[in-house]
Amino acid sequence: LIIDLGCAVALLGDFQAWAPKDMLHSFTWHNVVTGFRSQPVDVVALTLSRLIAGPVLIYLSVSWAQAAMAGQSRREGLPATQSPLPATSKDLGDGYSALLGDDKAEAEGERGSVNVGAAANAEVMDVARQNAKARSRRYKYGGLTLLFIFSTFYQVYIGLKISTFDFREGHKSIEAVLICLGVLWINIEVYVARQLILEATRDEGLFLPDVHPHPLFMDKGVALHWCDLCSTKIKNHMAWRCKLCDFDMCTVCAARKDAATVGENLLRNDKGVKQEKDMSNGSYFKRSLSLVKEELPLFMGAFLLLFLYTATNLALPNYQGLIIDKVSNDNREGFLVDVRSYVILMAVQGVFSACYSAAFSVVSRKILFFIRVKLFGSILAQDVAFFDGTTSGHLTSRLTNGE
Repeated sequence: LIIDLGCAVALLGDFQAWAPKDMLHSFTWHNVVTGFRSQPVDVVALTLSRLIAGPVLIYLSVSWAQAAMAGQSRREGLPATQSPLPATSKDLGDGYSALLGDDKAEAEGERGSVNVGAAANAEVMDVARQNAKARSRRYKYGGLTLLFIFSTFYQVYIGLKISTFDFREGHKSIEAVLICLGVLWINIEVYVARQLILEATRDEGLFLPDVHPHPLFMDKGVALHWCDLCSTKIKNHMAWRCKLCDFDMCTVCAARKDAATVGENLLRNDKGVKQEKDMSNGSYFKRSLSLVKEELPLFMGAFLLLFLYTATNLALPNYQGLIIDKVSNDNREGFLVDVRSYVILMAVQGVFSACYSAAFSVVSRKILFFIRVKLFGSILAQDVAFFDGTTSGHLTSRLTNGE
């Protein structure tokens, strides 16, 4: 905003030959209204209006959106970040029993205090809470709509002004650039304002780090999807989803306290799920290098061939330039020599390309074979409990695809 205002002041100063008195005297209401083609004062006035309207619009959008949620929480006697839930799932009544997964919780002996997933399920079924969220979204998107309308008006106004403005003789370039920069600053300001509004009013979703690394959001239009934890079909078209990963979790699994241990492909033994240690990026890199250790000579040879192929590829344009020079200088003998060298270089490049592609293909196939054999051995060493929670189709897919 400050840079935007500085460009507008610079435009006014250049137009008035940097005379402070003339700059101040030109800033009148008459010039703002009637000086569309002859005065840049209106550009300064619009910049000042953006300087005031932008922060005010951001503040009102965020404060009203947050007040809608805070007001609902106050009516429930809770903080704005706390879900309006009873102490136990029994207190929720029959209307919530399906969402909270009481049937499965009872079978597992897990009934008791409502966990985070069950709280999120109950919040979805709370009509007053959802109405408050709807009002909050209306305030947020209302502010974004006004932001878009204002920015469009400003940009159209600047476009019309620069096409009809009477520039000073000898100053057209600098004044045109200063006016056009207003469009750039407007787009930057709108982007920043939009991000601030979205970030301050965004839905936190349901974040269960032991189940999925990204927040999950309720989708009430899910059809023909299966839960990625219990592998059952999603019922009532309601599920917690991560669209980025195409991950689905039914409301029953979300309400389970052991949701992190009911999914497939977990290492299990007779005592339950094995705790796996998190690996750093450096550890993954070292493990990758260990896979190449057995094929290191061929792997390094493949990189050498790749380097030679790149070098010949960079040399080809040089010979093309030499050939053009010989043609322009009518040097027949030099032309034939350069063409012969160019053809030989292309043939050598083709050989290098075929060799490095074959070398990398052989290395990748050997590494893939080694991984598959090691994976198969690891699968055979697992306890029976592991196969109870993992489908044979997924194991076969892992072995054949080398994932």
